[in-house]
Amino acid sequence: MSATRSSRIIKTLTNQFSPIKLSIKNISKPYENDGAHNDIFKQAGGESHLRITIVSDNFEGQTMVKRHRMIHKAISDEFRDGLHALTIHAKTQYEYNQSLERMRKIREDREDEINEDEDIMDEDLRGKE
Repeated sequence: MSATRSSRIIKTLTNQFSPIKLSIKNISKPYENDGAHNDIFKQAGGESHLRITIVSDNFEGQTMVKRHRMIHKAISDEFRDGLHALTIHAKTQYEYNQSLERMRKIREDREDEINEDEDIMDEDLRGKE
């Protein structure tokens, strides 16, 4: 049995970039029967559209365009073999940690807003008693 496209890409990117984090999500399903991509989807064995998140210090000092080119070059065989579209999130460990911190802050802010809304509703209810 042959390896899936995703598993081949994971192996290739792991060998090439020694990532701290690597995930691949198959986002092909919506294109299965959309008319324009039917043949592409079938030719690619259901893995025609992928989303890659990769965190590697090999990206240090590289522009986003250069990072994308590095990844495209590493998996160029997959494009020749039916991969149609690729969404790439390529970050250094520092950038990834910054993203996590921003998300943590957003969640805290949302939680604070929810708590404030609940306090206002509590005050409204008390005022009506």
